[in-house]
Amino acid sequence: MSQHQSQNRPSAPGHRSTQGPRPTQGPGHGRIVEQRAAAGPVRRHTLSVLVQDVPGVLTRVAGLFARRAFNIHSLAVGVTEVPGLSRITVVVEADERLLEQVTKQLHKLINVLKVVELPDASSVQRDHLLVKVRTDSTTRPLVVQAAELFRAGVVDVAPGSLTLEATGSADKLNALLAMLEPYGVTELVRSGTLGLARGSKSLTDRAGQRGSA
Repeated sequence: MSQHQSQNRPSAPGHRSTQGPRPTQGPGHGRIVEQRAAAGPVRRHTLSVLVQDVPGVLTRVAGLFARRAFNIHSLAVGVTEVPGLSRITVVVEADERLLEQVTKQLHKLINVLKVVELPDASSVQRDHLLVKVRTDSTTRPLVVQAAELFRAGVVDVAPGSLTLEATGSADKLNALLAMLEPYGVTELVRSGTLGLARGSKSLTDRAGQRGSA
């Protein structure tokens, strides 16, 4: 029997085929792949969103990202220099096309006044970290030395631990945590990224909200 015939012979009853079902591709499959390729690589972006400080605004902003299935790396919200206005700083992972779409949708939300991206090269971005490290009489000087290396401060001293405070880039804080891990990190809390654009002009200036709230 030829090889071609053996491959096409019907299977015996109860025989389990080792070949899975062939994937099906709809008529739009090629177009979807092309669109994904044209969108560019997925990378991390920091957005600064100026909003009116009213109930529900954070829920609406976060909900928009959730509906678009964004991978949110961090989110921080706080007051600004103008009473009645708050700033939401959100770090997301997305391609350029999807980021442009969600930025336009954010501008359409009620109580959202301005949305800008903060590029690494033209902004100052910082995270804040509090970390509790297990120590004894032998390891305590080593933990303090590590803290000094990263310009972290000791904010609490207990018989079996030290609590450190550090501010800096995400990479800096990650490196500090990696150095402290062998001693035993028992607890930590970390803020989302905070950022400001470099230069003299503020986000409220760009939104035309200086002195209007």
